[in-house]
Parts: sequence; C-alpha cells; structure tokens
Amino acid sequence: MHKKNSQQLFLHSRGITLVEILVVLGLLAILLSIGLPSAGNASSRAELRATAEVVQDAFESARSVARRTESHVAVDLTDAQDSGYRKITFHYEERGKRSPIPEIQEYRLPNSLLLFSEQTSFRFDSWGRATNPGQVLLIARADDSLQSELHVR
Repeated sequence: MHKKNSQQLFLHSRGITLVEILVVLGLLAILLSIGLPSAGNASSRAELRATAEVVQDAFESARSVARRTESHVAVDLTDAQDSGYRKITFHYEERGKRSPIPEIQEYRLPNSLLLFSEQTSFRFDSWGRATNPGQVLLIARADDSLQSELHVR
C-alpha cells in the first residue's frame, strides 16, 4: 500500500511552477547584485596595490642609481596629453643637462588609475637623498575611495 501511494503522488506531481522559477531567479539577481561590486573592487584594489609597489620600486631604483653612480637623478611625473596616460621617466641631471638612464625604463600608469602629486619631479642627490621630498597619491578611477599614498623622502 505504501508503494502504491508514492507512485500515485509521483504521477500527480506537476513539476516546478513559473512562480517558483521567478522567485529563484529574483533571489539569484539579488545575490549577484551584492556580490559583483565587491568582486570588481577586488580587481581595482589589486591593480592599485601592484601599481603602488611598482611606483615605489621606481623611486627606490632612482635612489639606488644616484648612490651607485654618484650622480643626481630626477624622476619626472608627466602627462602624455596625446595618448591620455601618465608616465614616470628617469634622467641623470648634471650641470643643467639631462640624459636618460638606460637601466631604468619609463613606466606608464594604467588608465584605470589617477596619479596626483604636489610636484612634477623628484630629485635625488649623489647620496640618494631626496632633495625635494613629497608624496604621490594613486586613486582608482572606478572607486575613488581606493587610494594609495606614497612618500618620497
């Protein structure tokens, strides 16, 4: 008898209704709307962190070259208006003349980040000391609450 009742229930079940499908889809949409922005911020946060490390390494490389070569080194933050990106370039600075540093390549910042600084150039003397200390601020375009502040000392 028990077997017969379960077979009858199985034959009379109609499956999933349209309302049940719509409820499930609505719940999925709510969960995705909560989860996707945080995933987007994670990639922006990772890119910001990686760029901040590269920029900090660039300043340390310039400092190291200044010490090793006993030269004055300039690190320039420039806008490339025609291409729409910011770049960091490196130069020896001796007696008012500038020459590129072959062992350090220029660095182009990703378009997804903004770079702000009080100065457009930082200089290191032959002992590797910053002659014009300051700070650089990196901000994610997607979310301006994602920021990284670098100090050049």
